[in-house]
Amino acid sequence: MRLDLPSMYRRLSASRPRLLAPETWRPARPLLIASLLALLALSPAASAHVVLAQKVALAGTYHRAQFTVGHGCAGSATVSVQVDIPDGVPVARPQPKPGWTLSYETGPLAEPAMVHGKQKTEGIRRVTWTGGPLPDEQYDEFGMMLFVAKPGRLHFRVLQTCQTGANDWSGVASDGGPKPAFPAATLDVLAPHSQGGGHHHGHVHPESPARPEGPASMPPPADADASHHH
Repeated sequence: MRLDLPSMYRRLSASRPRLLAPETWRPARPLLIASLLALLALSPAASAHVVLAQKVALAGTYHRAQFTVGHGCAGSATVSVQVDIPDGVPVARPQPKPGWTLSYETGPLAEPAMVHGKQKTEGIRRVTWTGGPLPDEQYDEFGMMLFVAKPGRLHFRVLQTCQTGANDWSGVASDGGPKPAFPAATLDVLAPHSQGGGHHHGHVHPESPARPEGPASMPPPADADASHHH
């Protein structure tokens, strides 16, 4: 029997799996690039702005806010971080930080707010950490606990002062307008029924399992209604 070797080779070649030609990769490139950019955005060093680590909260709850400072001022180390508390946050409790001096200013609220059955008419309106220095190539977080009264978007002006120069993170983009070069840190406050369809009565319970994708809500402190002392 005579074997037709050329014909057998052609049949085997036709049935063998083939690698995709380079030109077929092009449609997938935008998706790959978008995925890589999303991963980089998760890194604190990748963020050029002062931002909140958790950008969503539930109305009527305490929220653990961490302001992330990702760099200095054009290479200069950070020596002061000042956060202005916007209307809609009747209670702010700043967290002390080793190596930094904590100070704050109190003042009247734009409108009275009910916090756990008691009316508040004044509270902390500005918080400042002074110290460090925090080198330009390092990042850090500055925390406080906030009571967010009602749904809406909150803008926090952050003044970052460095050994040389300063960054005023206070810009707010208008509808359809360009993004500001130094945007304010933002927090989106949702109505309680917007999270999981259930109702939250002022706070989430400590024993509730944490949900990384949800707002960083907290139970109220034992002295939630006590007045602040400077």
